[in-house]
Parts: sequence; C-alpha cells; structure tokens
Amino acid sequence: MYFRSCALLACLALGLPAASAAPFGIYDSRSQGMGGTGVVSADTAVAGFYNPALVASGESTTRYSILLPTAVARVSDQGEAIAEIDDIQDTFDRLERVSDAIDTDSVEQAVEEFADGVLASGWPIDRGALVVGAVEVLDTLLNTSTAIDTDAALAALDDLQRQLVELNHDLVELDAFVGLALARSNPKLGLSLFAGAQALANAQAFYDERDQRILRAIRKSVSLGLPPPVPPEELLRSTVNYRGAVIREIGLSVARRFDHWSGLTLGISPKAQQIQTFDYVQTVAEADIDFDQGRKVYEDVNLDIGAIKELGEHWRVGLVAKNLIAHDYKTVLGNRLHIKPQVRLGLMYQTTEFEVALDLDMVKNDPLGTLDRSTQFVSVGGELSMWDWLKLRAGYRHNMQNNASSGDVLTAGLGLRLWKFGLDASVMGGSGEYGAGLQLSFGL
Repeated sequence: MYFRSCALLACLALGLPAASAAPFGIYDSRSQGMGGTGVVSADTAVAGFYNPALVASGESTTRYSILLPTAVARVSDQGEAIAEIDDIQDTFDRLERVSDAIDTDSVEQAVEEFADGVLASGWPIDRGALVVGAVEVLDTLLNTSTAIDTDAALAALDDLQRQLVELNHDLVELDAFVGLALARSNPKLGLSLFAGAQALANAQAFYDERDQRILRAIRKSVSLGLPPPVPPEELLRSTVNYRGAVIREIGLSVARRFDHWSGLTLGISPKAQQIQTFDYVQTVAEADIDFDQGRKVYEDVNLDIGAIKELGEHWRVGLVAKNLIAHDYKTVLGNRLHIKPQVRLGLMYQTTEFEVALDLDMVKNDPLGTLDRSTQFVSVGGELSMWDWLKLRAGYRHNMQNNASSGDVLTAGLGLRLWKFGLDASVMGGSGEYGAGLQLSFGL
C-alpha cells in the first residue's frame, strides 16, 4: 500500500498539464516567513489557499480554527522604477517653480492691449500702430523673462531627458492578498470555508522618441530667455502602461485521509471566482495605479486538488494543483489574461522542536507583464519553536528561470501564541523585491 500511494502521487504530478500561469502566491505571513513554502507545511486555517488536503492531515482529533484575517503583499522593482518616477515628478516641480516666477499677468495684459489696439484702429489696419503694439508685447515679454532662472530650467530639462531614457521598459510588479477562513480539521472529513482577494498588477514605462525633439525645442526657447509655451509635462508622449487583475474567490475545501492507502490524504476545493481586469495607459506625468480604470469584470468557477502522504513519523510529501480549469480573459485594450493551472510539490521534515519545508514549482509561470519575466520558484524555510508561545522563522526563495525577473529573496518571521489567539508577522527582501505580512488567528 505504501508504494501504491507514492505511485499515485507521482502519477498525479506527471499527469497534470504543463501550462503557464501567474506565479504561485503567498497567502499568509507564516508561509511568507518560511520562504513561501506551504504545500505540506501551512496551517490548516489557510488550507483552502495552499492545499485542500491540509485540512484532513496531521492530528487525529477535531480542531477548529478561524483566520481573521491574513494580509500579505510584495513589490518587485528591480529597475528602481518607483524612485525614477518620483525623480521625474520632482523635476516637473522644479520646472513649475521656474514658470511660477514669470509674471504671466503682465504678458497677458500686454497681448490684450495689443489686440484691442489693432481692432480699434479699424480697416485698413494702421501698420504703425501694429508695429508699436508688437514692440510693446515683445518688450513686456523680455522684461518678464528676466525672472526665469535659465540655468535651473536648462538643468531640469536635461535631467528630465535623462530620466525618461533611464525609465524606459522598467517594470514594477505588485502582488497583494487578503483572506478569511473558517476550518474544521479532521482526518475523516476536514472542511474549510475560505474567501480571499488577490491583486496582481504591473506598471511598465515606455519612452517615446518624440519627447527628445519636444524637450530640445523647449530648451532652445529657455536658452533665449523665453518661458515654455505650456508646462512640459503636458507635451510629453512617454507613457506608463498599467495591467493587472483583482481575483476574488470563495470556496469550500473538503478532504479525507485514507488509512487503507497508507495514510494518503486527498482534498478538493471547488470555488467561485470574480476576475476584475484593468488595462490602461497614462503619461509619465500622471503615473497612478487605479484598479477601477479600464476595467472589465468576469465571473467563473474553478477547482483546486491536493494530496499529502506521510512518510514515516517525521516526513511528509504533497502535491497541489490550483486553478485546474483554464480561463482566458480579454482586457479593454485587447490584451489577454490567462488563468491556468499552477502545480507545486512540497516536502517537509517535522519534529516537536522544529520543522523544515521545501516547495518546488513543477511548471513555469508567466506574469501579466509584457517582458519575459517568467518564474519557477524553489523555496525552503524553517520554523523553530523557542517556547510554547514563540516561534521563529526564516526562509529563502530562488527563481530557476534565467531572466531578469524575481531573483533570490530572504525571508523572516515570528509567531506569537497567547491563549487561543495567534499573531504572525513576516518580512521578505532581496533582488529588488520586498514584502511583508500580518495575520491574526483563533484556534480551538
């Protein structure tokens, strides 16, 4: 029976479709503190998010747990695009301060007086009055332009040109999750009702060559002491493309341990999903993520399945496939978002004092961006029980795909247990990627 159950796990791993999907998420701070592991090591309270089989594995007694709530987030900014956009906004402010020093009211009044004088002269227009009026407008403009700090304006324009080029193709990625769950763990029939919302977003900058000509013309005007005709940010054509989705789901995990299969535990999670896509383009002067702009909403159903096998007293191996039903969604700009199977293998060694877990993505996962930033993570993490009320965690995650996507990340976390309440916190960082998590739970 032992070999039959192990063979069943292997067949599940080999028989699942090889597909591209969004990266396997991190759904609670305990797992985040342990490098993102969770297929066989996550708490039963979050079984619905990691592996439905978790709700029937482990202890033989019935336990209840409530997750209220869990919240984790990570940001990947390897090109330092956020700092570069802030620098561009600061440069716009510098140019605005230069423009504010100009007495635009005097210029406007001179132009109006010139127009009124021309109209009052009748037809044919008095050429002498026309020349005199034009000279007065030019004189007012030249007198006003002395307020311009030419050196400061030219320096700001040069900085803006350099910053726009450096920002080209830089990508920022956001992955955030909030979830609630109510779980009843029992090997004969484990149940977990869960609900969560995951926001996946990216912003990618594209430099427009026309901006070089626009800034060159403005620079010539400023070098002559003349103010820009309009604020430069209103003329620039470089853009930031925003694309992503908010995936809301509610589901029920059901699992059972089969002792006649050498303790193999199987679980399934049918779930309803709402997918809200957003896809829009802004100029670099606007640069703001808005989940309600350029959005389309879809509703679907999906399915997760999982298995866990006990290997002796301390070892445990498991496999999970999330979102088994593939779906494609079209954004308002005609781009496509793919929800496809995510397959992950997990291994854990556990004692009463500590545990060590290893998770491995079985397929390459593609994000929502336009660049080749695919991921295939291997994660390792550990938890040390210092006392009954304190647990310390650490982990490491590596992307096996050879590209400029998420790199090596270190994680850390801690867990506090006070009576029946649990409080967990975590942080992660490395290779331009940073994140944090916090959760509150209650167990009986």
